[in-house]
Amino acid sequence: MGTCCEKPITRIITIGGIEVGIRGLDEIFRDTHVTNENDEHKLKEVLLSKVKVYGNYVSPGREEAYKEDLLREYRKFCLVVKEAQRDQECEMASTRRRWFPWKRGE
Repeated sequence: MGTCCEKPITRIITIGGIEVGIRGLDEIFRDTHVTNENDEHKLKEVLLSKVKVYGNYVSPGREEAYKEDLLREYRKFCLVVKEAQRDQECEMASTRRRWFPWKRGE
C-alpha cells in the first residue's frame, strides 16, 4: 500500500449482478499477480481472503459469487498487464532499431 496514512482506493465491480465497492482491489490484484499462481481454486481463495483482509465485508452466503466474479475481474487485470508488457517490449524493440541512423546498404 504506499505510506502509513494512505487509504486504499475503492473500485466498483459487479458481484452476483450487484455493483459492489471493494477497497484495495487494485493492490489485491497486483499482490496476487506477482505470485504467478495459476490454480483457479487457489486463486479464488486467495482473492477472497485478501478482499476480507482489506476490511471488505463478504456475506457468507455470497462468498461463491465473490470468488467467481473476483476471478473474472482478476483475469481482466492480467490481460491488461500482459498487453502493457507487450507494448513496452515493442517500444523497447523499436527504440533499439532506431539506434543506427543510417539505412541498410549505405
